[in-house]
Amino acid sequence: MHCNFQYLFKGHQGYIVRCNQCRYYQIAFGCVMLTISYEEFNDLYTQVKHQYNNTQLFCSDADTKSIIINTANSNYNIIVSPAEITGLYEMFDQADNEIKALDLLELFNYN
Repeated sequence: MHCNFQYLFKGHQGYIVRCNQCRYYQIAFGCVMLTISYEEFNDLYTQVKHQYNNTQLFCSDADTKSIIINTANSNYNIIVSPAEITGLYEMFDQADNEIKALDLLELFNYN
């Protein structure tokens, strides 16, 4: 089966897409690309949001890669700088807004 991706976010720092058939997400950021489930997407978004909120309080060197974000696979983590966590958070936040809007539209289309 080939995925039929729909963009949820696309920008200079990367993209987030969702397959309309299998409902998996593909996230590309920097030199990392992940394919994850809806639950994994939500877990990752929660971590990114938490790190973003904490980084704003304790940011010392914006360019040093010092923030570790765990993925669903314990063998792989994402490491970003405080400057990069802002871009990653904005990607997830905008994609999450798009997901909510698409889910509402889908709800109305089924009735």
